[in-house]
Parts: sequence; structure tokens; C-alpha cells
Amino acid sequence: MAKIQKIDNRILNSKRKKRNILSWRLVNRVIIFLAVLSGFGYIVTINDLAVKGIVLEELRKEAAEQNNLTNDYELAIMEMESYDHINKRAKDMKMVKVDKIDYITINNEGVAKK
Repeated sequence: MAKIQKIDNRILNSKRKKRNILSWRLVNRVIIFLAVLSGFGYIVTINDLAVKGIVLEELRKEAAEQNNLTNDYELAIMEMESYDHINKRAKDMKMVKVDKIDYITINNEGVAKK
């Protein structure tokens, strides 16, 4: 009987060792899988940030160019609205200065009323 019990204990111990080894293998595989998954996620995130940074820089350059164009247009408008510029254009068109303005008065009697 003692021999059978020793054999049973050995079998039980070997089964426990196999379960232990299997559980550690499973834990190791899960840890490795999570590490690989985290690394992949890190690479994807860094790539996405780099692309967004490049796009943001391009948009900033475009905004600066638009601001420069707006400033140039505002300066051109101010120049064209200036008194000197208007006088020069009037002289180029051979316009004359008005001294006296005569207004026409209309009688209201000729208009149809309700």
C-alpha cells in the first residue's frame, strides 16, 4: 500500500508541476503579448503625432502667408483711398473742381396723390 501511495503522490506532484509550468507559461505569453501590443501602439501614436505636427506646421505657414496678403491688400486700399491719390486720378481724368452747385426744385403739385 505504501508503494501505491508513493506512486499516487508522485503522479499528483507531477500533475501539480505541469499545472504550475503551464500557468507560468500562460502568464509569460500574456506579458509578452501585452509588451508587443504596447510597443505597436507606441509606434502608431508617435507616427500619428509626427504627421499631425507636420500638417500643423504647414497650416501655420499658410496662415502667415494669408496674414501677409491681407496686410498688403489693406495697405493698397489705404493708398488708393488717400486724398493725394484721388486728386491725382481726378487730374488724370481731366475733371474740374466744382465751385457752385445749383439744385433743381420740383413742385409737388404734379405728383399723383391718393
